[in-house]
Amino acid sequence: MTHRRLTLRRCQNGFEALSKASLQAKAQVWIDGNRVAIGRDDPTGVYNLLESLKPHMIQLMEVYPSVATIPAEFLVDACAVIVVLTKRD
Repeated sequence: MTHRRLTLRRCQNGFEALSKASLQAKAQVWIDGNRVAIGRDDPTGVYNLLESLKPHMIQLMEVYPSVATIPAEFLVDACAVIVVLTKRD
Protein backbone atom coordinates (compact mmCIF):
# COMPACT_ATOMS: atom_id res chain seq x y z
CA MET A 1 0.00 0.00 0.00
CA THR A 2 1.37 3.41 -0.96
CA HIS A 3 0.78 6.30 1.41
CA ARG A 4 0.63 9.82 0.07
CA ARG A 5 1.62 12.49 2.54
CA LEU A 6 0.81 16.17 2.61
CA THR A 7 3.90 18.22 3.38
CA LEU A 8 3.43 21.69 4.80
CA ARG A 9 6.97 22.99 4.44
CA ARG A 10 6.14 26.42 5.82
CA CYS A 11 5.33 24.69 9.10
CA GLN A 12 8.61 22.78 9.09
CA ASN A 13 11.00 25.58 8.13
CA GLY A 14 11.85 28.70 10.03
CA PHE A 15 10.63 27.71 13.47
CA GLU A 16 13.92 26.32 14.76
CA ALA A 17 14.84 29.80 16.00
CA LEU A 18 11.88 29.97 18.35
CA SER A 19 13.03 28.88 21.78
CA LYS A 20 9.70 28.31 23.53
CA ALA A 21 7.54 25.42 22.35
CA SER A 22 4.41 27.43 23.18
CA LEU A 23 5.40 30.01 20.55
CA GLN A 24 5.81 27.52 17.72
CA ALA A 25 3.09 27.64 15.12
CA LYS A 26 1.72 24.40 13.74
CA ALA A 27 -0.73 23.04 11.25
CA GLN A 28 -4.29 23.13 12.57
CA VAL A 29 -7.15 20.86 11.56
CA TRP A 30 -10.75 22.00 11.81
CA ILE A 31 -13.56 19.47 11.34
CA ASP A 32 -17.13 20.75 11.03
CA GLY A 33 -16.19 24.09 12.57
CA ASN A 34 -14.34 22.63 15.57
CA ARG A 35 -10.59 22.85 16.00
CA VAL A 36 -9.13 19.43 16.68
CA ALA A 37 -6.37 19.42 19.26
CA ILE A 38 -3.16 17.83 18.03
CA GLY A 39 -0.15 17.57 20.32
CA ARG A 40 2.91 19.64 19.47
CA ASP A 41 5.19 16.73 20.27
CA ASP A 42 3.50 14.48 17.70
CA PRO A 43 4.43 15.63 14.18
CA THR A 44 2.37 12.81 12.68
CA GLY A 45 -0.81 13.93 14.48
CA VAL A 46 -2.20 15.77 11.46
CA TYR A 47 -1.52 12.78 9.20
CA ASN A 48 -3.11 10.32 11.61
CA LEU A 49 -6.18 12.49 12.01
CA LEU A 50 -6.66 12.91 8.26
CA GLU A 51 -6.13 9.20 7.65
CA SER A 52 -8.94 8.46 10.11
CA LEU A 53 -11.41 10.29 7.88
CA LYS A 54 -12.85 8.04 5.21
CA PRO A 55 -13.25 9.65 1.75
CA HIS A 56 -16.99 8.93 1.67
CA MET A 57 -17.37 11.01 4.87
CA ILE A 58 -15.88 14.20 3.38
CA GLN A 59 -18.06 16.80 1.68
CA LEU A 60 -15.44 19.56 1.44
CA MET A 61 -11.76 19.96 2.27
CA GLU A 62 -9.85 23.24 2.08
CA VAL A 63 -6.10 23.65 2.63
CA TYR A 64 -4.62 27.02 3.57
CA PRO A 65 -0.85 26.50 3.24
CA SER A 66 0.38 29.78 4.74
CA VAL A 67 -0.59 32.42 7.28
CA ALA A 68 -1.35 34.87 4.47
CA THR A 69 -4.11 32.61 3.11
CA ILE A 70 -5.77 31.53 6.38
CA PRO A 71 -9.21 33.11 6.99
CA ALA A 72 -9.40 35.01 10.30
CA GLU A 73 -11.78 32.52 11.94
CA PHE A 74 -9.16 29.76 11.62
CA LEU A 75 -6.05 31.83 12.39
CA VAL A 76 -5.28 30.55 15.89
CA ASP A 77 -1.63 29.59 16.52
CA ALA A 78 -1.30 28.13 13.03
CA CYS A 79 1.17 28.19 10.16
CA ALA A 80 -1.25 26.22 7.95
CA VAL A 81 -4.86 25.11 8.26
CA ILE A 82 -6.85 22.17 6.90
CA VAL A 83 -10.63 22.60 7.08
CA VAL A 84 -12.88 19.55 6.62
CA LEU A 85 -16.64 19.52 6.38
CA THR A 86 -18.21 16.09 6.66
CA LYS A 87 -21.38 14.91 4.97
CA ARG A 88 -24.61 15.00 6.94
CA ASP A 89 -26.99 12.06 6.68
